[in-house]
Amino acid sequence: MTCKKCGFQIAESVKFCQECGSSITNECDDCGTELSASAKFCSACGTSQTSSRKPMLPTDDNNPQDAKAYFNRGVAYGDLGQHERAIQDFNEAIRLDQQYAMVYLLRGFVYDKLGQHEWAIQDYDEAIRLDPQYAIAYFNRGVVYHKLGQHERAIQDFDEAIRLDQQYAMAYHNRGFAYSDLGQHERAIQDFDEAIRLDQQYAMAYHNRGFAYSDLGQHERAIQDFDEAIRLDQQYAMAYHNRGFAYSDLGQHERAIQEFNEAVRLYPDGLAGQHARAYYNREYTHACTLSRYEMIMQDYYGEDIPHGYERFVA
Repeated sequence: MTCKKCGFQIAESVKFCQECGSSITNECDDCGTELSASAKFCSACGTSQTSSRKPMLPTDDNNPQDAKAYFNRGVAYGDLGQHERAIQDFNEAIRLDQQYAMVYLLRGFVYDKLGQHEWAIQDYDEAIRLDPQYAIAYFNRGVVYHKLGQHERAIQDFDEAIRLDQQYAMAYHNRGFAYSDLGQHERAIQDFDEAIRLDQQYAMAYHNRGFAYSDLGQHERAIQDFDEAIRLDQQYAMAYHNRGFAYSDLGQHERAIQEFNEAVRLYPDGLAGQHARAYYNREYTHACTLSRYEMIMQDYYGEDIPHGYERFVA
């Protein structure tokens, strides 16, 4: 049941809202007669009141409690993937309470989901202005900067998130990812090590550490990390894909084919599947006259190779 004044979710049997202290009453769904919170039948028309009640929408009286109701409904829309409707509710929550840092954080997250990265950054900026200790806001802003290729700015935000929360495994991982994209693989490995120390079930951290070891030519160590990533997540197509490259670099072409085949099976239409299928065909004939990257790209794209795809190849 929902308090009409503040939108707080309360138990059916209570007489007063734990959030705002208001007396709890209901209205009959059929005739509108005001009833006590515990009434099972309407005193006017006799209708049963035990069926599920209609959800209460927020009122619009510039009450911060209503901002919370809009926020909660926006979160629900976001969970359903209805991002535009989520943003509408977050907008209204901010109109009612402009100091509500968490709304800016969540609206920024939704903007990021929609690919509206600059708007996401603006919302994270505002969340941080309102709460300079908001580690997750720094982290989320760093993620967006990384997506935009601004790796140094991303690292600055991950640095701050870690300063505020030294147990933040994802911040270490994503900072390592940014260092890897800058070619600083040893520094990246240090961050992946710390992420794994903090969360030993972090499959992506094992995968990306393996990726960094591959870039350093340490293919056996890379395979150990890909093994662990796959043990933790047996549907991890990219881990099979990159383990295949590591076996190929060691000259174990038949084993590489098995790995690429599994990547294709798990994710036939994704990036891992596309690259693996292309490389499978070339490995099968052992045609090694071109570089590995050129083989993959030419097999799949012909001569029209998109710029920047090298970052997805081990």
